[in-house]
Amino acid sequence: MTASPRQPLTVASLPKFRTAAFRHILKHELPLPGRAVDLGAGHLWFSIMAHRYGLDVTAVDARSERLPPAEEWQGITFVESDIRDFPLDGYDYVFVLGLLYHLTFEDQVTLFRRALTARVFVLDTQVHVPELIREEPEAWETDIRTYGDGYFGVDYPERDTAQASWGNPISVWLTEPSLIRLARDCGYRTVEPVGPVYPTMWGGRRFYVLRP
Repeated sequence: MTASPRQPLTVASLPKFRTAAFRHILKHELPLPGRAVDLGAGHLWFSIMAHRYGLDVTAVDARSERLPPAEEWQGITFVESDIRDFPLDGYDYVFVLGLLYHLTFEDQVTLFRRALTARVFVLDTQVHVPELIREEPEAWETDIRTYGDGYFGVDYPERDTAQASWGNPISVWLTEPSLIRLARDCGYRTVEPVGPVYPTMWGGRRFYVLRP
């Protein structure tokens, strides 16, 4: 199944939509109980939701400054680590929510392959959608490049923020067809988009449920 962009939601609805989309996935896509690892967990928003739904959650992030007060995430195991070095064996579910597009293409391929040990890989990522580019874009936003064996996307220059990449100054945002093709080429049987492509400052973003 090849996904295509749908009518995006308004920017004002984004936080509510992300919560609703992930709640839908927890309720309808992930058999409970199970062990989950949330890579690039940041503020632990999704880790806390998953724990409340009954999952045993390990949250991993290279930074700890965005952690909420400890009383808000009791029962969750937090590991301060570069996600590229964190072992994924033994987890039923891998969550990569807002992280993939902060990696290089090579690290994205490696992460897809390492997560094949899980039953379900849940992804929320920026994708390059030409129709959603800003009216006055920066040069990188329209500079389509080729990666690997014919995958398409753009190089994103990382900013100096707590949400930025860890160690790489340039990340890759693939087009949606290339993202879905890459997942399948890495060994995923199904790649299911969840909800519409929704707008961000630089384009579009979407949830996906991947199964090996």
